[in-house]
Amino acid sequence: MDENTAGNFGASSIFSYNRFGVAGSDKPMVSQDGLNIVNTLREALTSVGFEPPFLLVGHSLGGLYANLYARLYPNEVAGLVFLESSTTKDISLNDYQAKAVKTINKMFKVFDSLSSHKQFSEVNFVEKTINQIHLTDTFPEIPVLVITGG
Repeated sequence: MDENTAGNFGASSIFSYNRFGVAGSDKPMVSQDGLNIVNTLREALTSVGFEPPFLLVGHSLGGLYANLYARLYPNEVAGLVFLESSTTKDISLNDYQAKAVKTINKMFKVFDSLSSHKQFSEVNFVEKTINQIHLTDTFPEIPVLVITGG
């Protein structure tokens, strides 16, 4: 894990990091599904001394992880910001891909499976993460802000 930012700004603190396998962070050694990612984030927040409640900001796939975190640990989350985030319904977009795109994606998966660390990449576990979200309790009653491009 590569910690990018941890700073104190008055009464608030900010923690930003790259998940395993993202940018310059360590390569993942276990599947990067939602439960593993959420537990790693909780461990990282604890190790730097941050205490809940948290305002989580999830960008892209991070939106799925923030969603799962809030469902699993509702007492630790004060609110969520979804910043151009993926949603659980995005997986259905695969149904509308052209045959050529589906074939290319299958080829990439084969190549990823040959790499010792790419096989654990979070992009290979999106469907599993979505299933984990659906298996958890309902979404907590917390403030949510959704920011999308226009």
